[in-house]
This record gives sequence, C-alpha cells and structure tokens, in this order.
Amino acid sequence: MDIYDLVIIDSGVQANHPALEKISFHVLQFNFISDNEYILEDEISDNIGHGTAVFYLISKYLQDERVLNIKVFTTDFEPSAQQIIEVLQYIEKNISCKIIHLSNGIIHCDEKEQLHDVCRSLTRSGIIIICAFENTGIISYPAAFDEVIGVDWSLGCRKVNEFEYVENSCVNIRGIGTDQRVPWVNSEYNYVSGSSFVSPHVTGEILKQHRLHDLPISKDHILSHFKNNAKRVYLSRDTRPPMQSISINKAIVCPVNKEIHSLIRFNHLLNFDITQYYDIAVLGNVGKKLTDIVSGDIAKKNNKILNYDKLDWNADFDTVILGHTKDISSIIGRNIIQEILNGCIKYNKNIYCFDDLTSYKKEIEQLHKNACKVYYPIINEENVPENRFCKLYSIGKPLLMIMGTSSTQGKFTLQLTLREMFLSNGYSVGQLGTEPSSLLFGMDEVYPMGFGSTVKLQSTDAITVMNQLLNNIEEKNPDIILLGGQSHTLQLNAGNTAFYPLMNYELLLASDPDAIILCVNAHDSFEYIARCISFLESFIDTKVIALVLFPLRKNYRWSVLGVNKDIIDQRELDKYAIRLAEHFKIPCLKLNDKNDINLLFNHCIEYFV
Repeated sequence: MDIYDLVIIDSGVQANHPALEKISFHVLQFNFISDNEYILEDEISDNIGHGTAVFYLISKYLQDERVLNIKVFTTDFEPSAQQIIEVLQYIEKNISCKIIHLSNGIIHCDEKEQLHDVCRSLTRSGIIIICAFENTGIISYPAAFDEVIGVDWSLGCRKVNEFEYVENSCVNIRGIGTDQRVPWVNSEYNYVSGSSFVSPHVTGEILKQHRLHDLPISKDHILSHFKNNAKRVYLSRDTRPPMQSISINKAIVCPVNKEIHSLIRFNHLLNFDITQYYDIAVLGNVGKKLTDIVSGDIAKKNNKILNYDKLDWNADFDTVILGHTKDISSIIGRNIIQEILNGCIKYNKNIYCFDDLTSYKKEIEQLHKNACKVYYPIINEENVPENRFCKLYSIGKPLLMIMGTSSTQGKFTLQLTLREMFLSNGYSVGQLGTEPSSLLFGMDEVYPMGFGSTVKLQSTDAITVMNQLLNNIEEKNPDIILLGGQSHTLQLNAGNTAFYPLMNYELLLASDPDAIILCVNAHDSFEYIARCISFLESFIDTKVIALVLFPLRKNYRWSVLGVNKDIIDQRELDKYAIRLAEHFKIPCLKLNDKNDINLLFNHCIEYFV
C-alpha cells in the first residue's frame, strides 16, 4: 500500500501556480468513464480552482507530511455519490493514510447507505474523515454521518484559527465565515468563503494534533481538543424523540366520532382486533350498527355501538383507544379522559389517546408502575433537533402528498387507500400521518396537526421537526413516501386566522413533495381549484398530477342549522369529473369509484417511473 499522512479529494491542483511552486505533493486523477468505471492517471490539473484553493489553505499547516491530491471533479463540482464511493473504496484497498479531506458532499442519493458503509469501514481502521457541508445550507453527506467530522461556516468566526464547537448535531465544527484570498485557476487569485474553505483549517488543526501524538488519535480526541479551545461551544440540551406506538392485541374504541371512522372503514389494515365500539348515549349513536355510521366493506361481527356508561372493564381487551373527548366532556359535564384513565389504572389496561395527556402526570406514573403503556401524540419544543443552524434534509425518495381544497374530503381515506394499494403491489411504503390514529395503521411517524391538534410548534421549529420525521422515514429505505395535509390549501378569507392553513404550508416546506394529488369538491369553482393548483406549483417546486373528486356536496341552504352534505348523483358526478379533467388537462378521479382509484394508482406509478 502507498502511505500518506493526508489524502485530499477535490478538483485537483494547478501545480504551477506561483503560490504552490515550492510545496511538495503527490497526485492521482480519477478519469470516470461512468459511475462505476474509471481510469487512473498521474497527471493532475484543476479546471475549477476549488481544489487549488483547498490545498493551498491546508498547505499552510504542512511540515513533512506526505500529501496525495486525488482529482475527482473535472468540469463541475457535482460528483455522483457512486463516484465518491468508488474513490473512498480505492483508498481503503490501496492507500494507508491518517486523514481524508473532502470539501464536497451529496445532498441526497440512492447510495447513501453504501456511502455510509465505506465511511464506517475507513474510520474503523483509524482514519479521520473531515468533510464540509454544502454551502447551500442543506444537510449533506458524508459530512452528516456520525463517523465523519462535519464542518460548517459561521459569521461568529472572523479568523482562520477561531472555531465553534457544536454538541449533539450533525454539524461538529464551525469556522471562519468571512472571505479568504486564495489561488485559483490560470495562476489567478480569488476571494472565497463557505464551508469548503473552513474545512481546510479544521484539517490543519488535526494535522497539528497528529504531530503532537505518536499514537493514532481518535475522533473523540479531536472533538475534545476543539471543544476545549473553541471560541464558542453550542451546548447540548435534552431532546425527546416522538413517542412510538404501543403494542396492541385487542382494543376497545370510544367515542365513535369522525376521527374514529377510519378505524372502522379500514379495520383490515390494523394489526390488532377491535372488540367493541363505545359511545356517549346523548350523542345518538348507541345501538346503531357500524354500517349505519360508515359506508364500505367493514367487519360485520360485534358491529353494534355500545353505551360507554356500561363499559365492561373485565372484558377481553388490553388497550383503550380514546378519541377526542374534550368537546364531549364540556357538553355533558364529565371528564371522560379522567374516567378512562381511572379505569385503566384499576383494571391494568393500556391507553392510546388522541388528546394530550400531559396534565395527567400522576395517572400516567401510576399506569407505568402497573406496567401499562401510555401513548398520546404530542409535538413540542422537546422534539426540535438542536444546533442545526437552519439546515434541513433533502428527501431523495419519491414523495407523494395529498392536499385538499377544504375540510371533510376523504384525504385520510385516500392516503390509507393508496397505502394499501402500494403495499399489495409489492412496494415498501414510508408514511408520515397527520392524524393521531396514524401509528395504529402502521405509519412510520405522526405529526398530529389535524382536529384537536397536539402540536405546540410553529414556523421554522415545526418545519424542522417534520423534516426530521421524514428523514427518519427515508432512513428505512422505502420505495415511496406518502403524506397528507389537513383542511384547505388556501384560506377561506383574510378576516380570521382560524381559516389560515399555516400548518399545511409548514408541511409543504418541510417535505418539498415531488407530486401532489389535490382533493376537490363538486361545489368548488373552477377558479378556486385553479388558484389552489397555481399556488401549490409556485409555492414549492412540485406538480399537481391528479384531482380526486369527493362524492358529497355541502348544502349551504341550511347554514343556520349547520352545513348539511348531500350525496351527489353518480351520473352528475361522472359528468363533473370529465369537465374537470378536460379543463385542467390532468386526470380527475372519483373517490367512491374503485376503477377510478385503480387508475389513480397506476397514474402515480407511471409518474414516478
């Protein structure tokens, strides 16, 4: 093996630049014919200037170290992940070195895990990898890997020997954020700034540490050195990951309100049994069959809704699934949550609650003492990843989002339907749900921003958390990621903030979906639908690929008594769907038509293929 102290992977070096004439280094050029095929050459140059600048900055710290400059980038600074993997694998097999320096990264790629594997392997052999983050501010790789020292820039550092140390973050070190004068192509000089030109100074400091120690030094030793000498330390704080779903065998459900309907309609997607449904007598559902409440192919056994006041706690079930009850409790003057918690404590039952249970600390502690499990979806400041400096993940997997022009359009029904179809056709599905029941259906993560939202975040914190959840999903390597928004794409009017769909905008920014299916109503005007499509396609870089028509129409003639809904005549619905498709030049499918939904699924497959 060839032996070097430092290997630099960049765009090469202009060896005859006046600033570098007296500096010794070795060269190797990867001339890529394809991502997996290359020719090795020992003549090196720099068509870009980046590598010349990086090597010059590092050279300020060199003494007798042997340096190998590997040229990978030739005409631009956007290598493929596979090319970086090939270079790192070559180093692993053919070169013995102490440090690998990369002033470049990949935002997202299908080969991320393979890239991570080779970085793990190199660091296990004692090599230190230093990598700069993308200057665009997006989280990039390999800088974000735990095994790699990830370097970013900071305006708080004005000198090359000033550094900031960051705890519990993908970013490890931050450095000079001001311009530096460096040699460039054609024997010229340039002024540069950014992460690429901070990382050479981090590598220089690590070279110094190597000279001070005879034995190989670890990443932990290096980070400790930077922390002890940092101009500023960003301290870690306690963070809490979102709660994970509890294991359920048999459950009862109460009450039978709108948010529970999906559990009835899609009970075949659950990996547990629902033995009974209970409701509050005054709400008028007790004694009804489930088929009276929800249409569709649902389970026929035990399908009568029972009286909550006659709940049999000794029955064969292990979990209570408690829907939203705060409004009901206010109407009937009883604390349903408290009653259910007391019952769970007395009879050793688990609880999965849609409402926030934070204020019931004593009851939760007692349930934990009884070895009972408690789940309630809540997102607050404890879930916000710390010390990110506004960085977000770019989601590389195909991401399909369901949005709507209003509330009550079957958006969650459509998400579950598509989930089932993708899974039954052999695709692996990642999914972020925005309903509190999402984890019950096997979705990966939940951000409960719908009715009775238990989300306590806004703005960039909300965006960061949702983006982190989507990255968690992508790490599982699904074929496609599904997610859905809540009520409305555009506000109904500008006179009441309750009608502002701000959480939907945060979700759009956090996910940056590749495609959107827009649910529409038969009473929506063409002008309003057009505004929604135009907004979505201009707010982010996406495409509305289909419309899904909801088969109910709001009847505003009875607005004094509330809004009624009429089932639209099927022939009228068919004609309206045709008109929409012809007008907007995209497919318009009907939610209540199985053939249409099959067409929608095939359209999604064709779009992403």
